[in-house]
Amino acid sequence: MEKWDTIVIGSGAGGLAAAICLARAGQKVLVLEQHDVPGGWCHSFYLNGHRFTPGVHYVGLLGEGESTSNLYRGLGIANDLVFFRMNPDAYEHVRIGAERFDYPADFDSLVTRLSDRFPKEKKHIRKYLELTRKVSRELYSMPYIKGFWQKITLPYRTRHFGKYGLFSLKRVIGWHIKNPLLKNILNVQCGDHGVTPSKVPFVLHSALMYHYYEGGYYPMGGGGALIKAMTNTLKKHSGEIRTRTAVRNIVIEDNQRKRAVGVTLDNGQEIFADRIVSNADVGITYNTLIGREKLSSKLQKKLSNTKYSCTSLMLFL
Repeated sequence: MEKWDTIVIGSGAGGLAAAICLARAGQKVLVLEQHDVPGGWCHSFYLNGHRFTPGVHYVGLLGEGESTSNLYRGLGIANDLVFFRMNPDAYEHVRIGAERFDYPADFDSLVTRLSDRFPKEKKHIRKYLELTRKVSRELYSMPYIKGFWQKITLPYRTRHFGKYGLFSLKRVIGWHIKNPLLKNILNVQCGDHGVTPSKVPFVLHSALMYHYYEGGYYPMGGGGALIKAMTNTLKKHSGEIRTRTAVRNIVIEDNQRKRAVGVTLDNGQEIFADRIVSNADVGITYNTLIGREKLSSKLQKKLSNTKYSCTSLMLFL
C-alpha cells in the first residue's frame, strides 16, 4: 500500500507552494496533476513557435522587502527567478471605446494623470485612491498585530477596513466618484479577480489595486519559469509530482470522524496519506471528489450559495 504524509491535488501555484512548505518541514509529499505539465494557470505552452502563459500577465510588490518578494524568498525560489520591470509609465493599458488610458507605476503619478484627465474629479480622485491604500495597508498589517495591547487597539488600527469592509466596490466608489468613464477606468482591474463591481467587496479590490500601485513585473520565461523554480525546489526537498494522474475521488473514513485518508485515481489505484490538500476548485473538491452526500447540511447549504465569478474568454494569437 502506497502511503504519504500529504497528498496535494493540483499543481497550480497554490498547490505547489503548500507542497514546498510541507516538504521543507520534513513531510513526504506527493503532488497529483491531471494535465500533462504542472502549473495550472501558471503553466506555459507553445503555439506556432510562440510561448503563451494563460494566467500570469504581471506580478506586483516585487521590490526589495515587499510581500511578493518576501514570499518567493520564503519558498526558496527567489534565486531561480528573474523578473523584468514592465514599462513604469504604462504597465497597464486601458481601452474603453475610444478612450485610451495608461496606468503609471507610481501612486502619485496615477493620481496626477487621472486628475489631468478628469479635472472636475481631482479632489475626489486623491481621496478615493488614498482610501484604497489605507484599507489595503490595514488588511496587510493584520497578521502582524500580536500581543494583548496591540490586539486591543485593533479596531483603531484597522478603522478604515472596519468601516468599508462590508460594502461592495460599486457602492464605495459611487460615494466618491461620479463620472462613469472614470469609474470604469478605476475598476478596470476587476478583470484580475473576475468579479463585477456590484459583487466584489471593496476591500478585495482595494488590495488588488494596492498590489500594483508600484507597477508590474513579468518573469523571464513566463509563468512556466515560476513553475519550474517551484517544482525544482519541491524535488530538492524529496517531494514528488506526477502528471497525467487524475484523481477520481477523495477517500473518506467511514466513521464519525469522516477524515480524508487518501485518493482514488481514474485508473482505480488508491494512494493513502495522513492528510489531503486540494488545490482544485472548491465546487469540484466538495461536490465531485468528496461527494455531497458526505457533507454536513450546513456545508451543503454554504456550497449552494457560493457563486462563480464571471466567465472570461482568452484568445491566443
